[in-house]
Amino acid sequence: MATARNSAEARVAGYESGADIYLTKPFSSAELLAAIGSLARRFSTQKMTYQAHLHLPTSTLVGKHAIDLNKNELAILKGLAEAPSQ
Repeated sequence: MATARNSAEARVAGYESGADIYLTKPFSSAELLAAIGSLARRFSTQKMTYQAHLHLPTSTLVGKHAIDLNKNELAILKGLAEAPSQ
């Protein structure tokens, strides 16, 4: 989860809603890559067989305002979702 909400309550809510990693904005590309690497190592040791339909969000909420994700952000989400073992 990547968010600007950085209070302890927001972090707890994020983890309770299923987040494996909770990054607060702004974060560096090195921090993002380290988080992705951590997840990749965890999932590469598990055999995962599942079938799921991919539904990607096209926007994110900032306060009460929806911000559309751009083409590159959607491509990153799609690549991460489709290649969990890489």
